[in-house]
Amino acid sequence: MNRENPHNRGVPAGTVTGYDRRLNRLRVKLSRPLRLGDGIMVENAETSPEDKGKIISSMYTRKGPVYSAGVGDMVEIPFDSRAPSGSTVYRTHDKKLMDSLKKESESGNLRPKIPVYITATISCGRPVRLEVKDRDSNTVTIESEYLVEKAEKQPTSKVRIEKQLSKLGNTIFEAAELHVTMEEDVFIPVGQLNELRTTAIEQLENLRISRWKRKPLDTLQSYESGEKGSEKKENQ
Repeated sequence: MNRENPHNRGVPAGTVTGYDRRLNRLRVKLSRPLRLGDGIMVENAETSPEDKGKIISSMYTRKGPVYSAGVGDMVEIPFDSRAPSGSTVYRTHDKKLMDSLKKESESGNLRPKIPVYITATISCGRPVRLEVKDRDSNTVTIESEYLVEKAEKQPTSKVRIEKQLSKLGNTIFEAAELHVTMEEDVFIPVGQLNELRTTAIEQLENLRISRWKRKPLDTLQSYESGEKGSEKKENQ
């Protein structure tokens, strides 16, 4: 953005190489991919600053109409005003990116994640102990029904355990820190780790919800008690 052109310049996408007056098309050599639905702004276009931009509704190469074109391609884009050769064409709107962001937003994937701190303690012959704590000091500690076994062949690695415990998927949480304390040569089925993690995360989410819920009945009772106390004082 600048004073002479105070709207979004975007990123350079190509250079003007000519203008077809008969078809009112701007010839552009691309330095970035463009596709239908993208927005462009043409530097030095012979029009008012607010009319320098447009959404690409059609685009042509020597082969005819195209949906998209890549780096190095020569394209023609319908444009109502000329621009000198050498002028920069900026991409001000990336349709593919915006469609992707919209899809993620609608699915809820863009909501801010709540960081959690996960601690696991693992030793042979005992349950796996898992503690999950959020930034608001809500803490859940659970133990598996499964007793950790001594590995007969291939032990479960610490890396594998950390990987499974940090898979929080589409939950509202993300693993900010993960600490695993374990003995050597232990075996834990992946399914047991997944089940333990899922249970802990569900309990943490329920704990957060329960602590934020209002209790209208308790509030009403307190209010009524206060009123009765006031009346008693007035009668005295």
